Amino acid sequence: MSARLAQQQRLGQLSHGTINRVRQQQRNCAARTRTAVAAAAQAQPKATLAFHIADTTFSFPLRAEEAHKLSAALTEVMKTFAEKQKAERPKRYPSMEYTFKGDIGAREVEQLEVICNPNAYATAFDAKALITLRTADGLRLSTEGKLTAIKADVEEFLGQL
Repeated sequence: MSARLAQQQRLGQLSHGTINRVRQQQRNCAARTRTAVAAAAQAQPKATLAFHIADTTFSFPLRAEEAHKLSAALTEVMKTFAEKQKAERPKRYPSMEYTFKGDIGAREVEQLEVICNPNAYATAFDAKALITLRTADGLRLSTEGKLTAIKADVEEFLGQL
């Protein structure tokens, strides 16, 4: 309650009904403010992941949990390369294929794919991954970039969250 209202109450200038109405209005105002703040927090745009591949940079919104899944897939393929270096005999290793299908209604990308075949490269530092990004508007972007650079971009994105 404001100092002015408290003073008027002490002087007996306000009835209990008026004081109760003022208190209720203050509670309603506080509730509306909390609701507005919560809505604004939910309406904030998703964090944007940027891939820097050769001379090109492209970015798009991506949910944190999907970025963690992509990071885990990239870490797994890096472990595959480490295992491949230690192996005494050559063998076939499974390809890393990460696919994310976004919610178009939430203004996410329609589909993101990252594919890397560890059998095609000697080391993780030589390896490249194919990134394909599709949007609901019909844009399709396919590019190939160094696996280590893609991993670094994802880790930088996760560090900003």
